Amino acid sequence: MPAKPWASAAWKKQREKLLENAKCAWCGSAENLIIHHTHKTRNAKKSIERPIIKDLIREKVDSGEVDNTKTILIFRCPECGSSQEVKGRVTTTCKNCRTKVILNQVEKREATKPDYYLGRDGYKQFIKQYSLEIKARVEAKSGMSVNEPDYIDLECDTIVLCNRCHFALHNGMHLCPACKQRYTKYSLCYSCLPEEEKRKIHERGLYIREIEEEDLEADRWFAEFESASPERREEMLREEDENYSKEIEMMDY
Repeated sequence: MPAKPWASAAWKKQREKLLENAKCAWCGSAENLIIHHTHKTRNAKKSIERPIIKDLIREKVDSGEVDNTKTILIFRCPECGSSQEVKGRVTTTCKNCRTKVILNQVEKREATKPDYYLGRDGYKQFIKQYSLEIKARVEAKSGMSVNEPDYIDLECDTIVLCNRCHFALHNGMHLCPACKQRYTKYSLCYSCLPEEEKRKIHERGLYIREIEEEDLEADRWFAEFESASPERREEMLREEDENYSKEIEMMDY
């Protein structure tokens, strides 16, 4: 993918075509529209991949193909004689007989056990090394080949949003389905909540401070956006997209 796909002629041509006579998928506005990547296919693929990768790591570590162990302390329960891992500093409880054991009064020894946590770099290396096996298992489970669309293909896994809805999405909010005017992280915005729900919020001490702070942050962003030059507006939108992509990548690991 090019370093700046949005600067290419093909990208601009696709964008112009998709935004022609388009409306925001959330609020229906026809002004200040942008194309947002939903990463629907990537997220679906990750939801299938994660448990498969987890199981594969266990298989490879248990078989010894991936050498990853950790040292633990083992104690012998004075009551039932079972050996088990130390789970505490001063005292622990036997899993078999539930006897409370004072650790400095029993003999302990070191042992090794499989460690299924590979760390961030180890996880990446594992995925790279066993990519073909992971892909085969994903396709076997899903019953089809799960290929992510090219990022520069704006007709796949995208949605048209206005600037305001796009900003709300990047901040984990959605348009209230009742009033279609305010944004919220919850099922309904505060104004549309039933009175009983509002009372509960007051009783829990949550009130609307958090919502007001989110509105303030959104207002600051929009104030800057509206007074910015066209170049700065494009830069601000790209920054929002880049921040969103980074959040998605962090979630993947």
